[in-house]
Amino acid sequence: MATCSERIPITVICGSKKHDLFVESSKAHGLPIVDDLQRTAEEVTGIPLDRQRVIFKGKTLREPGAMLCDVGIEPHSRVMIVGQRFDPGQDAACSSIQKTVDTCSEAEKKLSSVREEMNGIEGGHLPGHLHAQAITKLIRTSGGIAEQLLRLLETLDALSLEQDQTEARSRRKAAVQRIQGTLDRADAVQTKLSELRKQKIS
Repeated sequence: MATCSERIPITVICGSKKHDLFVESSKAHGLPIVDDLQRTAEEVTGIPLDRQRVIFKGKTLREPGAMLCDVGIEPHSRVMIVGQRFDPGQDAACSSIQKTVDTCSEAEKKLSSVREEMNGIEGGHLPGHLHAQAITKLIRTSGGIAEQLLRLLETLDALSLEQDQTEARSRRKAAVQRIQGTLDRADAVQTKLSELRKQKIS
């Protein structure tokens, strides 16, 4: 076990940079813990505490409340900090992308309801004289869903992302694939409803 001290000089390595700093306890007369190390490292690395991974001698320190001396960290130890720096632009982009995903999820629920009603008509669960009106309503609803999904794709396409905004780019790609898949299903439902309307009218 390392010698406990109220103030420990540590070298923090983050990427290609090294930072020599002192870690002190946030509590009066207390011994520094992993959380204190992370808070101090946040000031020099720019990586928010909740995005940090602290690595010491090849192992990730997972207990913020553990005393540094108990995990083997002693004066002049070298600790690696891994994580993503706060990027307001990327965070805003990810938030915007998530909104489109949430809207797509709502559209998927509506489309599922349309399919259930369509299956009910096919299964004879609705009186014949109501078929034409019900099918027309479902076609209108599914058409509205398709239009909404197209607008979501346009929103994502208009989103300006820098080359290094890898997380936002990855999320946008996944969102586009999901929305496109839902749009394909909406188109299939519309086609089936049109065919069903012809069958019921003829």
